[in-house]
Amino acid sequence: MEFLVDGEGFRLEDLYAPLTVATGPLSLGTTTIEAGLVVVGVEVVGVNALSTGLSVAIDGFALVPSN
Repeated sequence: MEFLVDGEGFRLEDLYAPLTVATGPLSLGTTTIEAGLVVVGVEVVGVNALSTGLSVAIDGFALVPSN
């Protein structure tokens, strides 16, 4: 999966698991955003070779200021 901010990809992550599992919070690193409307998104960009299907569930995002 690729995580995007305002349409620009900033992190690729292979979240393959043989069974559906809750990961809990994941740190996606840092990126700089400007004041105003910010669009955060996720795009499926590939499939792990071990995968026999596709299922994605995201409960939410937390944007945390970094100092």
